[in-house]
Amino acid sequence: MGIIDFGINNDDIDIIKSSRTAILNNIESNPTALALKGMSATICTQIRYLQKCKTKIPEYYQVCAIIPPLSYEQCSSSLSVATRGYSGKQCLDLTCGLGVDSYNFSKHFDSVVSIEQDELLYNITKHNFELLGCSNIELLNCDSNDFVHSYEGEKFDMVFVDPARRSNSE
Repeated sequence: MGIIDFGINNDDIDIIKSSRTAILNNIESNPTALALKGMSATICTQIRYLQKCKTKIPEYYQVCAIIPPLSYEQCSSSLSVATRGYSGKQCLDLTCGLGVDSYNFSKHFDSVVSIEQDELLYNITKHNFELLGCSNIELLNCDSNDFVHSYEGEKFDMVFVDPARRSNSE
């Protein structure tokens, strides 16, 4: 598997974290107008994607989460996850991504184990889970196959798999 370009990198994450106040102050502004006034492209892109989150994943908008463009395009909407009706003691999400499914499952399961193999996306999702106040999600940075083959714990009530539907070349 090659490296995936999520439309964001570690330098962008640092810029977004250090510019949180500017993002919050301009969250309803036109990102193009902000760019024309000299605001960083990274910040303008983040504002644009947060604005998109307002209807698709409003919880992420409300906490001003970090939103990688590719992950946003591929994630489930909060509404679609909420209508799945699953619940139980323990859930395993083998394909965490931006974490929208895991976050919503955490509302209906006692605990969620969520696997994200990409280190950049893992770090973003970990940050976002902290902003969202998730205390019952264990986020792991590892390969799902490796986790499944080595797991010896309690049986999961549900195992969820929703892999990326496209790559940079599609």
